[in-house]
Amino acid sequence: MVRDHSGGVVKAQIIEVGPAKEKWLTWYCPGCRCDHGVPVPPSPRAWVWDGSLSAPTLAPSFIVSSGHFSAGHSGPCWCTYKSEDGSPPPYRCERCHCYVQHGQIQFLADCTHDFAGVTVEMNDDR
Repeated sequence: MVRDHSGGVVKAQIIEVGPAKEKWLTWYCPGCRCDHGVPVPPSPRAWVWDGSLSAPTLAPSFIVSSGHFSAGHSGPCWCTYKSEDGSPPPYRCERCHCYVQHGQIQFLADCTHDFAGVTVEMNDDR
């Protein structure tokens, strides 16, 4: 268990992305079973972030979509891949939409995973 300078349990981390080493705040999503992340200051694309790694708050909400849930999608998607090819699809069609507030993830009702409509404490349980 990693603690921050004030003794709080770290629930998110900062990584550097790309050649410009843009700073991103990342956290584990139990619904998608993977990490999510957003750019934070000083990035010009930054989300509003309170600076906390132990109980972060971000604005606006976070949404990630794949397959037919993606904006502008048309044509075949991962949902029909198996029926066309006979093998399991390499990806899933899904949406994860949430608020990160005070170290909690509030999953909104339009999520396609089992956490839709649920609020959970952030953690690093992989």
